[in-house]
Amino acid sequence: MNNSGKPRGAREGWRVIETTYPFESEILKLRCDRVQVEDAKEIVYAYAERAEAVIIVPITKSGEMVLVRQYRYPTDDWCLEVPAGGSHDTDDASMEEKSRCRDFILQSWKRPARR
Repeated sequence: MNNSGKPRGAREGWRVIETTYPFESEILKLRCDRVQVEDAKEIVYAYAERAEAVIIVPITKSGEMVLVRQYRYPTDDWCLEVPAGGSHDTDDASMEEKSRCRDFILQSWKRPARR
């Protein structure tokens, strides 16, 4: 049985028949999995695999979430989003991300629960 890195899916009766990567770049890979589900039906899942990233959800003392405004090429528009950075980011990009949050002081930290 080919689990292709999906042990939980395998336990639930999902079997990966084939994995292909029709597109790859420095930032992401497009992964297509042909899988067989419990009832023997075959389906194809296509999704982006990205490098690890860090997402920060800054909350002010008054309970407001801090967002950054950033241009996003795929939508050709400006978006509001939480500060984030990936392992593909350059040192300059990481410093830019940190500078966006320079006026905030970390007062508490909560590690997200793992599923």
